[in-house]
Amino acid sequence: MFASAVDMVRDVIDTQFEGISAAWLWQGFLEELPVAHVRAKGGTQGFIDRHDRVEISVYTMNPVESQGGQLGALDIAEQLYSKLLAGPHYTTAGVIDSVEGERTPTLEAYTSSVDVASFSIFVTHRQVPLT
Repeated sequence: MFASAVDMVRDVIDTQFEGISAAWLWQGFLEELPVAHVRAKGGTQGFIDRHDRVEISVYTMNPVESQGGQLGALDIAEQLYSKLLAGPHYTTAGVIDSVEGERTPTLEAYTSSVDVASFSIFVTHRQVPLT
């Protein structure tokens, strides 16, 4: 059995980036920014390991609209991208052996007051031993 690549990436974000919620999007998520939306996009499985594509989108207030000098979506996405590439990562959901970049962080407009920056990675992990 393989662990969920999404759960492992979310755990890395939740434990290493204070103030950023790694979650599925929910109604009203724009009230609780910044949010990192983590989702699986398929992958391949070998005999020993699995190679999953994961996409992360970071939603923040537009820097013009934000208060208190908070980081913008692209700044946070770049930090997450760099940290995730620096694996391995030992999480409560499983072990990420390595992370490779597929698509670097790119800023996109979401609304007039909210920005989103997205990137894609490949997460390599092994089977979780059955207990």
